[in-house]
Amino acid sequence: MIEIVFFSTNRSKLAHFRYLGDKAGVRVKGFHETTYYASYDEPEIDDREELLRRSYESALEQWMKRQGAKDDGHSTFFFEDTSVVVEALSKHAEVPGSTSSIGCAR
Repeated sequence: MIEIVFFSTNRSKLAHFRYLGDKAGVRVKGFHETTYYASYDEPEIDDREELLRRSYESALEQWMKRQGAKDDGHSTFFFEDTSVVVEALSKHAEVPGSTSSIGCAR
């Protein structure tokens, strides 16, 4: 069975991802279940590209710490952060703000 480690502090997202994984034959574990490096830095900035880059780099750094402790050579991690942008209010800047990122590494 494929195992994916999911970076998220949102228990509802983790539960939903597990539900989808079960249907696809994928075991989903929360990152905090595999190591004490249980979080990554998600800066609150308005630059979506910079947010994605910094969030991914932080998650990858935590993942590499985990890999150092358990170097199995075939683990995968996934992290996801999403927010809503109200287009009608976002003429000059994103409202409520830029906090959407998706990334993965193998």
